[in-house]
Amino acid sequence: MASLRAAAAAHRIRTERVKRMERHVQQDNEPLNPGDEAPPDAPGVGEDICRACHGTGKVEGTQCTVCGGTGKVLQGIGGG
Repeated sequence: MASLRAAAAAHRIRTERVKRMERHVQQDNEPLNPGDEAPPDAPGVGEDICRACHGTGKVEGTQCTVCGGTGKVLQGIGGG
């Protein structure tokens, strides 16, 4: 029973993340890429090179699914 509760909780968390990502739209009305942590106009966010494709936009000859082929992701900066 505990594993069922854990699975349900994990599903709720994933669903909430998807909903948050769908609400955030980049300034040019493009949806955020899966690797983006926040919209570009959020405080404390900056561009970084995608770790999955190392900035090339491609992984094994196909478009990178993390950065959407841009080679860049939006990451939180600072903190501490």
